[in-house]
Amino acid sequence: MKLLYPNTAWVVKEDRGLGGQGIQITFDVKEEDFTDGKRLVQRYIEPPLLIQGKRFDVRVYVVVLSFSPLRVWMGKEGIVHLCADRYTSPSADGEVGPMSMHVTNHFINSKAKGYTSGSKDGSTGNNRSFENLNKHFPGDTEDLWRAIRVIVLKSLAGVKPFVDAGLERGFEDFEKKKRVRCYEVFGYDLIISGEPELRPYLLEVNQFPSWMVSGAWYAQIKSRLLRDVLNFCRVLHHYPPPASECPEASTSFLNQVENKAIKNSETPLLERIWPVQTSRSWATPDDIAAVTSAITLSNVVFSPHAATLPTNTTAALSPDSPITSYTEVEGPQVLSFDTE
Repeated sequence: MKLLYPNTAWVVKEDRGLGGQGIQITFDVKEEDFTDGKRLVQRYIEPPLLIQGKRFDVRVYVVVLSFSPLRVWMGKEGIVHLCADRYTSPSADGEVGPMSMHVTNHFINSKAKGYTSGSKDGSTGNNRSFENLNKHFPGDTEDLWRAIRVIVLKSLAGVKPFVDAGLERGFEDFEKKKRVRCYEVFGYDLIISGEPELRPYLLEVNQFPSWMVSGAWYAQIKSRLLRDVLNFCRVLHHYPPPASECPEASTSFLNQVENKAIKNSETPLLERIWPVQTSRSWATPDDIAAVTSAITLSNVVFSPHAATLPTNTTAALSPDSPITSYTEVEGPQVLSFDTE
């Protein structure tokens, strides 16, 4: 088989592998590796941004309260996973080095000698806070977090038609209005490239993020996240459902649920990122237009009833958009849903 992209490093993961099992860094990637369905292949992002000489990724927690209409909340804080060993760029001519130098997977790094779970405030160790991340790159992170929010929303736009279709089938024997009572918690893992500017790349979306606590900062983040999610659930369960099936009724219902749930939380971890809150919006007009176009484009491309593609939407999911690390691979963009 033909060797693809010589002198390029790739991360290869076994299909449905858990706990970092089977992860390897290789320069020997062939066409069959992309097509046999047995593994996930991602381009190794270089140069990575480093904290104290170590590669890291960012775990962002996202709660989707509804796909129709799309309602998305994201954690204002999360977990920055540092590798246990100092970073050295992999070389096709030499040793790649231990996985705890390249891969931020918790199960791999927790077994390395240099690993420490970290402090209660997330300022030290291998599990850091977003606040600590921002301090390492002062003045540069506002655009970074905007880009991360856009990535989250575009990725959800990409799967929205499939979720809508699944809910339609799953609730065909029930009142349609009950669909707004579904929710999902996702764990987004992103890595940040440092040149020429801070640019996030989506590594994977964990559909079933672990609730395991492996340190003081983990405990703080996950307890606050769980409290917010349970507040949403409690209000969703007791609040009167919308009397109408129209989108306006669902939107009004979810507005009431969200406002009541967040008021029940003294220090909420989550903040709504879609639809944007105009009074204190994180997004620029271009961000809003890009996400709206992505939702429109996704519905058109994957809808069986679509006849034509609307204008001004083709750029919304273009390869130039930093959604995944597949941006230089020919063919469709790929979004991986993992269960770690």
